[in-house]
Amino acid sequence: SSIDLSYTEPYFLGRDLAAGIDLFNTRKNNKIYSGYKHNIIGFKLRSGYEIVDDLRHFSNYTLKRDKIHDIDPASSTFIKSQEGKSVTSMIGQGFQYDKLNDRINPTDGYRIRLDLDYYGLGGNTNHLTTEFKVSNFSRVYEGIILANFLELGYILPVKDVKINNRFFLSGDTLRGFKNSGIGPRDVPTSDALGGEQYFVLRNELHFPIGLPDELGVKGLFFGDAGTLYNTSETSSNIKDDFSIRASAGFGISWISPFGPVKIYLSKAILSESYDKNEIFRFSFGTTY
Repeated sequence: SSIDLSYTEPYFLGRDLAAGIDLFNTRKNNKIYSGYKHNIIGFKLRSGYEIVDDLRHFSNYTLKRDKIHDIDPASSTFIKSQEGKSVTSMIGQGFQYDKLNDRINPTDGYRIRLDLDYYGLGGNTNHLTTEFKVSNFSRVYEGIILANFLELGYILPVKDVKINNRFFLSGDTLRGFKNSGIGPRDVPTSDALGGEQYFVLRNELHFPIGLPDELGVKGLFFGDAGTLYNTSETSSNIKDDFSIRASAGFGISWISPFGPVKIYLSKAILSESYDKNEIFRFSFGTTY
């Protein structure tokens, strides 16, 4: 459950500068994936402006308090060691070059985004997180669109990176696998520990299925590949390797009045024995 109150002034002080503030309070039940609950409360200040045509720069500052609690007795000892409260003070910089012809349902163009976040302006954390994402859309034939996505993430630790600041991949990011379905895992307890490096490559082919275009319903075939690895924890019980995972499948996408809706049927082609696979996924509200 999440409460997020946001305010944005698109022309701050009468200039072409967007500025805003977010207040958030989130409660996550991660017992299915890692045997604990996670509460987050804090605020975020943010701004963004256009450097030149289609190239924007973003800045933000986040102060939050994380609480890891209600840990199952049978959970990993590495999860239990994370119990308690921690404070994160983070400043971030982002650059985005956006040539997409539509932000919700693009059919042509590309977008490149680089984010650099420094955790360590006070608080209990100290590391640098970098993420790089590329999206590309091209028209193959009338009504047939090829979409390609590349995502990379890297954490440079100064201190050990806490579990609430590590990367976890969702089943929308790498289809064919459950949320936190791949990556470092304490095998005896089956708890996901999160990783500090990842990459994902997704490819989709969208095509009409005979319905009127105004309904916004299309079919798609997809193939995904990626990995998540490198955790701060070390033990003979922990599986943490660079092994590539891959999946393929098909689905239906619908640009509904309430946002994009997608249904996927997936098959994991490359996986490890300790991964958590998934065949069916319903996704609502995700965008490109």
